[in-house]
Amino acid sequence: MARIGLIGYGYLGSYVYEQIQTRPELGLDIAFVYNRSPQKLAHPDITRRHGAAFLAHTDYMPLSLTCLAETALERTLLAAAVQNDSRLYVPPGAVIGLDALSEGREMWEEVTITMKKPPRSIDFADSPDYTREDIDAETV
Repeated sequence: MARIGLIGYGYLGSYVYEQIQTRPELGLDIAFVYNRSPQKLAHPDITRRHGAAFLAHTDYMPLSLTCLAETALERTLLAAAVQNDSRLYVPPGAVIGLDALSEGREMWEEVTITMKKPPRSIDFADSPDYTREDIDAETV
C-alpha cells in the first residue's frame, strides 16, 4: 500500500482525502495532511516554495496546477524529480473531459472550455482589488 501526504485540505484536498479513505481498492494510505490554516486553501505557492524539496524525498502531485504555468518552476521540479528518482504527477482530471477532447481532436474544428469556481475557492492575495465578499454573481 502506498502512503501519501496531502498538502492542502481545501476543496480538492478534502475530496482526495475522502476518496482515499472510502476506496481501499486504490491501494493508498494517508500518511499526513497539512493545511496552512483552516481558512486557507491549497495554493501554488506551496509548490513554488516546497515542491523541489518534496521531490527530493518522494513523489509529488500538486493539486493546484497554476504553478506549472511557470516554465522555470516546471523545469526545476522536473530536474528535482530526475535527480532524486522521484515522480511529478499531474492529475488528468484537472480539466474535466480534456482527455476525451484530446483523443478526438481530429474531429474538432473548435473547442471552448469554461471553468467555474466558487469565489471561496480562489486566493485573491495577488488581486487586491477583489475579495471573496465582493463577488456575488458570475464574474470573469
